[in-house]
Amino acid sequence: MPITITLEGFPDDLYRRINERAQQRHTSPDREIITCLEESLGARRPSAEAVLAQARLLRKRVQGRLTEEALQTIKHEGRP
Repeated sequence: MPITITLEGFPDDLYRRINERAQQRHTSPDREIITCLEESLGARRPSAEAVLAQARLLRKRVQGRLTEEALQTIKHEGRP
């Protein structure tokens, strides 16, 4: 059975950052806090949803900039 924890004095800036990250991952701030704790304590591997959320964020960041031509250039950099 899950336990309820109340945190007093939780910094506003930290909550804002957690809330933003939760929105990006389409989850709740509570779930995001639990995920952060689990990942930092090594309690478990990230969930498939968390990995997919990270992949979606990465895809969004490189969208339009990472072309096939750019990939080929990156692959061949440093090769003789």
